[in-house]
Amino acid sequence: MKNFIREMKRAGIKGVLSDIDGTLLDSMGLWYDIDVAFMKMKGISMPSDLQMQIAGMSMYETALYFRRTFGIEDSAEVLMETWNEMARDAYLHRIELKAGAEEFLNALLDEGIPVALATSNSRHLVESSIERHEVFHRLHAIVTADPEWETGTGCLHRSGEEYRDCSVGLPCIRRCYSGCQSGKCCWCESHRY
Repeated sequence: MKNFIREMKRAGIKGVLSDIDGTLLDSMGLWYDIDVAFMKMKGISMPSDLQMQIAGMSMYETALYFRRTFGIEDSAEVLMETWNEMARDAYLHRIELKAGAEEFLNALLDEGIPVALATSNSRHLVESSIERHEVFHRLHAIVTADPEWETGTGCLHRSGEEYRDCSVGLPCIRRCYSGCQSGKCCWCESHRY
């Protein structure tokens, strides 16, 4: 791990911007379970590719997608509150850090590399995780994709680092590939969802 971080510094990486779900938190299975339960509750057959279709969307964008694709009449705000309620207990009590995540974050921070989180998750659920996992209190900035919050790029500027000099951690290959195409040094944490 220390060698990896030294190589990042040697490559000119001055900061890390990381997603949280599926990258630092082992939470992707929860979102699959919520989608299954929600679709069943609404009496809608769940498409096999739903997870791929909504990967990387903010909760608000996902709510709009559900309304448009499945004809759900609930407002985007009602959908988001429903999903937050379904996930709240798990984020407060059961969702664990992925293996090695705390060690990785602490190693970066101990080497003086600022770390910021930028996530498509809701502010409320991220704050629940922060309460539970002590390492998140050491981070430089945490930004969600809630409509009223700034973007991940703004997050890094707030932490004092230029976006072009930062490594980006993402939970899925498709998003990691997009980041690499934009010239970022990206890394992807694997999971089965």
